[in-house]
Amino acid sequence: MDRYPDVSSGSQDTGTDAAAWDSTLLRAALEALPFGILIVDERLAAVHANPAAARILGAGAGLRLHRRGSMAGAEVNLIATSEAEMVRLTNRVRLAALHGSGGGLCFSGQDTADRPARRLAVLVIPLPRHLSDGPRETPGHALLLLRDITSAPPPETLLAEMFGLTASEAQVAALLAGGATAEQVALQRGVRAVTVRGQIRVIMGKMNVSSLRAFERLLGSLPAPAEG
Repeated sequence: MDRYPDVSSGSQDTGTDAAAWDSTLLRAALEALPFGILIVDERLAAVHANPAAARILGAGAGLRLHRRGSMAGAEVNLIATSEAEMVRLTNRVRLAALHGSGGGLCFSGQDTADRPARRLAVLVIPLPRHLSDGPRETPGHALLLLRDITSAPPPETLLAEMFGLTASEAQVAALLAGGATAEQVALQRGVRAVTVRGQIRVIMGKMNVSSLRAFERLLGSLPAPAEG
């Protein structure tokens, strides 16, 4: 499941020292990243997962890797734990792999007696066709950036300082980053949902994003709070 880093950059001279050197550097970089990196094709067949991705996907956050059969070399697929989430995941990955359109998704696991459900933010990024190992007319691949956001939404103070949000707006943004809907934010804050939606529009304007997907993508790029 780790052939992807060995794919050449598309030149005919695939056996050069430079290609091997680039492959080694790419592999080392992917392995060293602190967040999950998963590369899949349009069918959600995994072609590379770094150690952080394997760890995150094994933590029960709504997505997991499933091996089709027990034989060595059997295909490994990324699957969601519910049918509805599987449809969302499949559609988003196909848009990235086939049409070059990325986006963000959030997934949640199941609550257990001893811990709350884990939450996972996924940024789906289309990879250039020249990095795939097939003809140019074949489907491409998608890179999934995985981040466990169970207990680490961006601090309200960070959001306020970076984007000029008021204390109230920063609280709403942090709740949204934690996976809450506008209705849930309204209920928690004791206001009407229409009020929260108005705040969301203001927040998105200050953050210079035009959609909630872009909002999630931007928040997903922020550094995680330091563990104390």
